[in-house]
Amino acid sequence: MAHKLRCSMSEKRPALSAGSNLAVYVDKPLDHPAEAVAAGARRYGTRWCHLWADKGMEAELHRIAGVIGVKREWFQSKSQFPHYDIVPSKYTAAIKAGAMPRSLKDWIKARRGKKI
Repeated sequence: MAHKLRCSMSEKRPALSAGSNLAVYVDKPLDHPAEAVAAGARRYGTRWCHLWADKGMEAELHRIAGVIGVKREWFQSKSQFPHYDIVPSKYTAAIKAGAMPRSLKDWIKARRGKKI
């Protein structure tokens, strides 16, 4: 079943202070080994994107996930990297909803450089 992007101009986004570097991100679809994909998710394939946020932007992360039709129960909060795995067809919708395209690898390198 295809999901339509439902984004209203009246939806409130959190205000960020000038110069804020906090954001919600989505990386380009990547192929993953079948054994790395949860059994229940394999029916959607092995090509996935990640939707994640800087610390302090969790509410915006969940808002964007909801706008693009991703269920809150799919949030992977118990990992060291809290995120949603999303199918490639949601990539453009996530950007339209406010996520910034970014390489996960580059984001991790930048975070390590800040020694967070």
